[in-house]
Amino acid sequence: MTNPARGAHSDRPPSPSTDPTATLTTLLHSFDDLDWPRARATLADTVVVDYTSVFGGQVETLDADRLVRRWQGVLPGFDATQHLTGPVLASAEPGGGAVRLEAQARAYHLLRSDSADPTWLIAGRYQLTVIPAADGRWLITELTLRRLYEQGDRGLLTLARSRAVTRREGDPRGAGGRREG
Repeated sequence: MTNPARGAHSDRPPSPSTDPTATLTTLLHSFDDLDWPRARATLADTVVVDYTSVFGGQVETLDADRLVRRWQGVLPGFDATQHLTGPVLASAEPGGGAVRLEAQARAYHLLRSDSADPTWLIAGRYQLTVIPAADGRWLITELTLRRLYEQGDRGLLTLARSRAVTRREGDPRGAGGRREG
């Protein structure tokens, strides 16, 4: 699960993909690599976000930069993450332009701590709506994670948030480097 490139950021923008299904994979790889510019490049300026099946609360419409800051507020606190998907299914939305994406997913989170279980796994289905951009990329306008089940210690999220803040103070991108071993 540990990616040696994690926290490595590219100064070049991501190359556009004419394949809308690549948008989800690009976003998830960006999470695991802590590559926030690349994650941001997958998003429209505002995104409807629905994590209610995981965390409760309400569906939100968020500025993309704010959404990226939220991810930066937790993911760098883990020692490693790995987001895996099955095949990404695409279907055109009525009215043309937008494409609906769906994929089964498992997100592994590792944080070595005093916890008896250093992992938290959430499994579910991602559902996204993407629209074409002028440069050929596809941009996420809606992002939903439908939780199916969890394993491990969800409490690691609290510790990861705390560690992410500490690490961000040393690195404004929130990468902070990963501890190996």
